[in-house]
Amino acid sequence: MRSIVALVLVALLSSVIPREAFAQDLSFCTQLAHKCDQGAAFASASAYAAFKTQAPNRQACVVPGSGSSYLAGWTNPGNVCGTGNIAEGTYYQFVSPCSARPYESGWEGSSTPGIVNVCHNGCLYESSLDPEATSGVGYFPMPKVCTTNDAPEPKPATPGGGDDGGGTGGETGGGDGDGGGDGGGDGGGDGDGGGDGGGNGEGGGNGDGDGDGNSDGGGDGDGDGDGDGENPSLPENPTYPGDIPMPYADPPIPSSYLGQWSSGLGGGSCPAAKVVTVGLGPVSTSVSFEFKPLCDFALMIKGLVIACAAIAAVYIVAGVRK
Repeated sequence: MRSIVALVLVALLSSVIPREAFAQDLSFCTQLAHKCDQGAAFASASAYAAFKTQAPNRQACVVPGSGSSYLAGWTNPGNVCGTGNIAEGTYYQFVSPCSARPYESGWEGSSTPGIVNVCHNGCLYESSLDPEATSGVGYFPMPKVCTTNDAPEPKPATPGGGDDGGGTGGETGGGDGDGGGDGGGDGGGDGDGGGDGGGNGEGGGNGDGDGDGNSDGGGDGDGDGDGDGENPSLPENPTYPGDIPMPYADPPIPSSYLGQWSSGLGGGSCPAAKVVTVGLGPVSTSVSFEFKPLCDFALMIKGLVIACAAIAAVYIVAGVRK
């Protein structure tokens, strides 16, 4: 009788529990712990706990175990999920943390701006912009475990795809603009010549453009109105109450100074030869120093001196303006 009841219970459980639960290897990180990392151990422990709670009045329980492991099983509803309350507990061991996993650059990005997390095989990953990644987004492993309830599972990226694909390229495509105007523009210009004539539309069209405006247009002058804009009724040098007459700041130079200046320059003529008498004992002789060669040389380089002075003046003025 008991064997018949057991067979009936097995049949009922097999009809209630999904086949995937039986097909999954729930002991992978118990027998081959050296091949498991933190995320794989947590995922296996979570799958085992979920499998054990297929029966009624049970809740899954996964807690960190001793050393590098997770303890998984089930507890009665209302009980605290802890090491002392777990029934049918099994340890799932691992040898490396989630943070030791490699960087992932082959997963799809997200259309949501900002940082996005994904959960892959029990470990949490954080997104980061990466132009070298397949989708333009890469993922760094974080030192945290997770389930797909915490973050979605990542999807492999398709080369050349991604959320930004397709674009709006055709919108700015090969229109010929507003060109095409063959007319002589706006022709008779408003003042300064063919000015407005060269326009022929906005695009780089086929307009004959630049040059059909004739002459300087019929405009009168620069269009600044008549005169200089000043009030012709005012006197040339108006005075106002309270004005104080001021003497001219630069009085004329006295003629005595001008005479000294002119005499110092020699009046622009070459000085006469200088005669010096040199004697040694009873013998003496006269030596004449001629200034004419120097004067001729000065006249010869006069243009060069003026040019150098002009260049120096330009540099000085440019330096003052800066």
